[in-house]
Amino acid sequence: MHAIAAASSAARYGGWAYLAVFALMALSFAGIPAIGAAVLGWAAVVASQGKLNIFVVLIVAALGAEAGGLAGYSIGDRWGRKLLDLPGRRHERRQEAVAKAEAVYAKWGRLAVFFTSTIISGILWMKYSQFVV
Repeated sequence: MHAIAAASSAARYGGWAYLAVFALMALSFAGIPAIGAAVLGWAAVVASQGKLNIFVVLIVAALGAEAGGLAGYSIGDRWGRKLLDLPGRRHERRQEAVAKAEAVYAKWGRLAVFFTSTIISGILWMKYSQFVV
């Protein structure tokens, strides 16, 4: 690719693309499923075309995932139990999900954070210091 063409395409995709990767990875790790994998796949394709730097994409994605994980934990810690205890047609299903998550935490301890969502970690009152580590 010619240097001028590479510079113009990087300017066109640059900042907004990296911001989109960060924001959508954060949303994904905060509890919205599947968005992170899709945006990371898109960014990898765009990086393979020379329009983004793959190393910057990976760093921005990791930072977004970490920020989203911490946000998801905070949401679960602050409002999780209140939301789960609301009456509704899926009340029993939510209670079953929490019971299963509690069983995973009882069996695996701190490692359970790798098998459950970050919001569940906050709902089950996992210590913040343990979650961050």
